Amino acid sequence: MKKERKNLYIALTIFLILLLTGLTVGLTLYFLNNISEFIIIFAISYPFMLITYFSLRYVYQHFENTSKGKISFLIGYILRFVSIIGALGFSLLYLFLTSGIEAPSIYYIFIAPILFTIGYIVGILFK
Repeated sequence: MKKERKNLYIALTIFLILLLTGLTVGLTLYFLNNISEFIIIFAISYPFMLITYFSLRYVYQHFENTSKGKISFLIGYILRFVSIIGALGFSLLYLFLTSGIEAPSIYYIFIAPILFTIGYIVGILFK
């Protein structure tokens, strides 16, 4: 139990540092170049990254070779899939509605996969 709590604190510290870094970069881009897409897409993708991490944590806590373990694996897998599709979909919807589908703004869509990769790696390392 103590190791699980320690791993949770380490993971949440990493996520807090990532949040502060993303907000710092986003606010810097906004105040220096008047680019608001980064911070908004980061804010859209960040909660979905947390869902990805906690779904991995849920799967590893309830992973066993029974029907309950198989159901928890399926629930975690579906949550990760839905969160990835949701974050990418909401980010594209935001860019579409603000006419940001042009060349410089569309590259901010890569924020979501980067955050999911970080969330997945942290979920695997600190399960």
